[in-house]
Amino acid sequence: MEQPLVYNTEQELINWLRDDLEYQRYQLTLNGVKREDIKDEDLILRIGGIINDFSERVKCNFILNFRDILTNVLVPKAPKEEDNNLIVCPYKVEVKFVDFEDFTNFAFIKFKSKVNFFESTFKLDANFQNCVFMEKAYFVVLDFKEKVNFAASIVAAEIKFAYVTFRNIGHFFKISLRSTVIFDNIIFGKDKGVLYLASIHVGDNNEKIKLDEGRENSKIEITNTVIDGRIDFHNVNIDILDLSNTVVNSGVVSTDNLNVKNYRSWKTARFLKHEAYKISNTIEGLKYKALEKVLYEKELKKEISVIGSKGSQQGDKNIVELYAELFSLMLSKLSNNHGQDWIKAVKFIFLTSFISVSLAYTSLISMKIFFVILVVYLWIPFYICLDRKNYIKKSVPPVLISLISFYFIYTYFNSNISLEIILITYFSYLTPTNLDLMKVVAGTLPNSNLNINSLNPFQLISFYFFYIFGKIAIGYGIFQVIQAFRKFNIK
Repeated sequence: MEQPLVYNTEQELINWLRDDLEYQRYQLTLNGVKREDIKDEDLILRIGGIINDFSERVKCNFILNFRDILTNVLVPKAPKEEDNNLIVCPYKVEVKFVDFEDFTNFAFIKFKSKVNFFESTFKLDANFQNCVFMEKAYFVVLDFKEKVNFAASIVAAEIKFAYVTFRNIGHFFKISLRSTVIFDNIIFGKDKGVLYLASIHVGDNNEKIKLDEGRENSKIEITNTVIDGRIDFHNVNIDILDLSNTVVNSGVVSTDNLNVKNYRSWKTARFLKHEAYKISNTIEGLKYKALEKVLYEKELKKEISVIGSKGSQQGDKNIVELYAELFSLMLSKLSNNHGQDWIKAVKFIFLTSFISVSLAYTSLISMKIFFVILVVYLWIPFYICLDRKNYIKKSVPPVLISLISFYFIYTYFNSNISLEIILITYFSYLTPTNLDLMKVVAGTLPNSNLNINSLNPFQLISFYFFYIFGKIAIGYGIFQVIQAFRKFNIK
């Protein structure tokens, strides 16, 4: 009997499967096997895949309920029901070159033999919920156009998904791993496609989840998962990755050439950071350490925005505490790029010290120049933020700093102070514990044209404020230099 190219009813498929099983038994007897010795495990439930011309695909135009097929038709008596209301499928299952036009239901089946789905399309939802895979299962070159559900299934042998397209959600919720699940060259739909693995316990070293050669538009969520085994990311390009509330006990998460465009939260970066350090991958650990702070900064901004719009407290923190954390993160990024760049920390020291000393001493010599310099300094960060990508606007801050330098030096030259004294004064100021200049202001400045008694309180307050501020900034900058130098030794 030749397999039909179109199945419009369940009965048509049942008739084909029954006849094909009988034909397989007949073929085995021709090979010398006694009919009574033929086991169900020797036979294959075949849908599609044995047509001479593979270019002609098989269509199923009805709701396929695999459980009903097994219980009502394919065996003389209903398959034995086990715990959890499972129906045993003793046959191998082979589905090839099939287009399922309607809903397909393979739920609550215990597959005792191998399962193979190849180059088939599921146009509506596919349900593999509460299945048990006792032998290897392969899902290769499949297109799930709607949701597919493997929730609460038991993986007792290796399952491989290769070149599978998820155009909607692929649910792997509370699956029980006793072997390996491999996702190889998975393709995701641009809008809804997501691989959702949640509430999974990855047990010992023989149990693992492997994502290999992931394609673009990947959206992968692994949440509320306990890992005692292994999860491998190998050459995976992911658009969105979420590892929230995932816990690693004695297991390992390995990231080999993992490229992620967007992380769902800073907790995912923190998770990957800890896993990288656990296997002594310091380079990757540093990358995720910096990324964790960047993502946390974005989250703080969102929280502040929510509090600002609703006027309520966010969790255990009020808006003042959130602003304090945000300032700390931004300062860390500005000073040494979250512990990654010691050159940036050196620049931070010279820049902040120059700003502080220029404002401190111009406040004593000329309040007009002091206010000009202060306004320019306040304008620089705002001006840079207008358009960071524009080269012309990027070149403006150095020009402004040059003008400030001119004013600063011009002031001192007019006060009969040589450039040598200016440089000595500036570099002595760079020493955090050197307070000679403050003592001079408290007594006598090395400037015959300046009368200390003529200084008003605002001038003195401005001097001491910027002088002390600069000292604090220098000390902080030195610490950031040390931290950046030791980045390969800090976890």
